[in-house]
Amino acid sequence: MSLAEVLTHRKSSYRYGRMSTEDLGTLLSWAAGPQRMVRDHQFSMAPSAGGLPSLDMYVIARDISGVRQGVHRYSQGTLSLLLQGDPAPALRSALLQPEFADRAAAVVVIVARLDTTLVKYPVRHYRTLHVDAGILVQNLYLVSTALDLAGCAIAGYDDAVVTDLLSLDETAFPAMLFAVGRQI
Repeated sequence: MSLAEVLTHRKSSYRYGRMSTEDLGTLLSWAAGPQRMVRDHQFSMAPSAGGLPSLDMYVIARDISGVRQGVHRYSQGTLSLLLQGDPAPALRSALLQPEFADRAAAVVVIVARLDTTLVKYPVRHYRTLHVDAGILVQNLYLVSTALDLAGCAIAGYDDAVVTDLLSLDETAFPAMLFAVGRQI
């Protein structure tokens, strides 16, 4: 698709089919992965204030071919399994719209990190974490649209339940969730 087509077709979707490993890998690498080089320095597709690693990404996988159900951490093109098993019950209890837990092939969780940001910047950087997360969500929407995947940002969730599900410590918090799956 051209950029104009992607922007025109970008929308929230609520019906999802099974995803492939390739779909997930392409989505995550183009939305957040290192894709640009400038003078021997690699930059992420999702810029951050001060160039700090202010966001982490987790994938709650439910229906992805070749990927075990459970909670995974995404880092540098790799998924690391943190918790194996059907994530739907835990997601249902966390979401204000629990139907996403049963419909989405995966839920990407964008986690804001205070440990790397507030050390360098004062409290105002707390606001820029949300800007960084918004940029990443828009990237997820645009890449999923280009790949003919269905996606939807989710802001209605219980922070404490998601924090427990991901085993986050007090220096991180879930900033946004993004449901995704094959367009049906």
